[in-house]
Amino acid sequence: MNMFKKLLTSLVIHAIALGFMIYESTAHPTNEVWVSDQAIGSNLGTLEHPYDASTQVKFDTVMSNLTQNAGMTIHLLPGIYLTKGYHAGHPSNWVLRANSTLTGAGMNATIIKLIDNSPLNMGPLNSLPGTSNITVKDLTFDCNGANAITNNKVVNGATVYYQTVQGPSLNGEYCSYIRVKVKNVIGWKSASAEAYGLGIRTYNSDHTLNLLGKGGLISECISESPLGDYVSGFLITGGGIVENSYAFMPPYEQLGGNFGINAPDSNGLIVQNCYIEGGDAGVYTDYGGVTNLVVRNNVIRNVVRGISYHPNEQKSTNLNGIIDGDTLVANGNIIEINPNTTSRWMFGIACSPTDYAQNYSAFNNVIKWTPEKNSTNGLTNLVYGFNAWYSLGITVSFNSIASDFFWYGGHWTNLNRWNNFTITGSLFPSGDTYQSGVYSGTLNQVWPSTGKERRTVSASTTLQNFDHHLGVTTTGAVTVTLPSAGGTSGKVFVISSEASSANITIAPASGEKINGVAANKSHTTGYSSTMLISNGSDGWFTF
Repeated sequence: MNMFKKLLTSLVIHAIALGFMIYESTAHPTNEVWVSDQAIGSNLGTLEHPYDASTQVKFDTVMSNLTQNAGMTIHLLPGIYLTKGYHAGHPSNWVLRANSTLTGAGMNATIIKLIDNSPLNMGPLNSLPGTSNITVKDLTFDCNGANAITNNKVVNGATVYYQTVQGPSLNGEYCSYIRVKVKNVIGWKSASAEAYGLGIRTYNSDHTLNLLGKGGLISECISESPLGDYVSGFLITGGGIVENSYAFMPPYEQLGGNFGINAPDSNGLIVQNCYIEGGDAGVYTDYGGVTNLVVRNNVIRNVVRGISYHPNEQKSTNLNGIIDGDTLVANGNIIEINPNTTSRWMFGIACSPTDYAQNYSAFNNVIKWTPEKNSTNGLTNLVYGFNAWYSLGITVSFNSIASDFFWYGGHWTNLNRWNNFTITGSLFPSGDTYQSGVYSGTLNQVWPSTGKERRTVSASTTLQNFDHHLGVTTTGAVTVTLPSAGGTSGKVFVISSEASSANITIAPASGEKINGVAANKSHTTGYSSTMLISNGSDGWFTF
């Protein structure tokens, strides 16, 4: 009997211990847990017995419990997880905390979906402001914008009805989205209700923006099926990288503002190897200062504006309170402009700050129409390959541009523009420029003095700065007029007679000189050349 009592006592003690173990594993999860959209096993949070998140209430309750502490790794098994979402105005739901990872079973395999009738500006995921080192990967967010609550407001005396649903937002430094898809975000320009797909905002804990924030990463992600006309596929502030990602935006609407990648207040940001289709602009900056922004090796198609640097506002709170934009680089991008826009200026790459920008360079880019372009659409007076305003230090070189695009700009200082060609390989005509405003400093040479472009004429002509060698093939009288020497120091022209005799008059621009004399120079020897070099101000010298 004593042995039986001892055995029974031992079994009771073990049962109680096992009960405490089960309770502890349920109430106090470890730092790595698994969640399922189905009721499987004993609800322990392990891979074999994942937490039950089979309804919206269960999912949000589980996530609320799991995200009370920082440093969690949460695995969502394949399935669809419904959530009521989060917004600062509705803070009752869960948020991610620092040093946490939320990972699915793969894009399209794990889906977090906002429930129907979401209130204004709800999103499927958020993190506390100022929290860092958060990673979200291998899942899809369905923002369900079409089924959100319809709101209304009065705009200019008229009632506007609209829906606004945000994508997920991570709100600190060193936050990442990796292999994440977002879809069905919705926003409307008529109601000033802007929405964003995947967002990284370098907020401080008090919700102010950290202008020197860094470390954001958006990699191998997709933003697709946005609704409305005021949506950005990706949003990122501060420094970081957007790479190898896709943004599929709706066709441009005249009053809308859909942007593939929106990078306000960026500082040390690289956008590379991305594909952007549709919308107003491919890569866009508008609010606050922009510093050290590099956009390279992207394909941007069916847009009205390819790359639009438009830093403005908040000038006094920018890094040094000096300029809106500093060091803006576009390199190796392919930009195709939407040919079906008829009432909006279009351009490939533009720098148009509100106040001033410096160190703006664009090289090795291809800017052209999409293949569907109809050459008779009559838009050439509205289309510009490059646009530069209020900028100091501009370099535009080695780009290929559709021949019916133009240059446009004004209020610049030190424009360097050379070695740009049409899509078919001819030198891009420097004369096709609309210039406005006041220039200061030096407008540098359009084509370097070492250029080797050669053309022949049999009648009078005016040299352009993209010329180098001019061959006169007739023995008849020909006048060759030089362009202004101003701002082209070192520019060299070679004027040759390519006939047995010559009757060539070389004329300086109005008010300028040749060899210190305000007069023409004659060239009368056949099969010979006259070489001229610019003094950069008011004349030319032969040598």
